[in-house]
Amino acid sequence: EWPSWMDAMLYHCPDALEAFLELGYGRSDEVGLDAKARELLFLAANACPALVEQEAIRRHTRRALRLGATAEEVLQTVRMANVIALHPLVEGIPQLSAVAAAR
Repeated sequence: EWPSWMDAMLYHCPDALEAFLELGYGRSDEVGLDAKARELLFLAANACPALVEQEAIRRHTRRALRLGATAEEVLQTVRMANVIALHPLVEGIPQLSAVAAAR
């Protein structure tokens, strides 16, 4: 299961698709994160407020669940991904305070 844009990439530039997949999923002989952890990270990336890619959220949620993730793990992943939305507040409030103080 993959998005339709990957079909076009496979047709027009299969080497680029291979490099993209290796970058995201790694090689089969690589050690590191297991498949479930990788899917949860993909879910977090697609669920963060800066991106919010609905179909990718559904796809990576299904994959993570198939790989043994619990509903609680999926929910925590999405919650943690939303922490990125705090960045404008963390950066913006001090700047606003500095500008207001300079007036």
